[in-house]
Amino acid sequence: MMGVIARVRIHRDRQADWERIFAERRERVLATEKGTLAYDLLRSQDDPLVYMAVERFTDRDAYLAHRAGSVGHEEMLSCIDGDPDITYLDPVPNCW
Repeated sequence: MMGVIARVRIHRDRQADWERIFAERRERVLATEKGTLAYDLLRSQDDPLVYMAVERFTDRDAYLAHRAGSVGHEEMLSCIDGDPDITYLDPVPNCW
């Protein structure tokens, strides 16, 4: 199993687009990617332009398959202000 947290800042005028695109993509990802266990979006309480995408996959191969099949990825990137900060995570035994 592996996890990914992507921190992104969204262009001020693209928040509604970002949330719509993510919601549409989330539905598609969870319905079609068996190796994707979670694909969730959270918004910062301190800065409404900052979001965290929290993703969990059965393994690295599932993550790579997710990346390869990134329908709508370009549309998502057009909403992001700057580079995303991506952290790759391993589960802690008995805590995941």
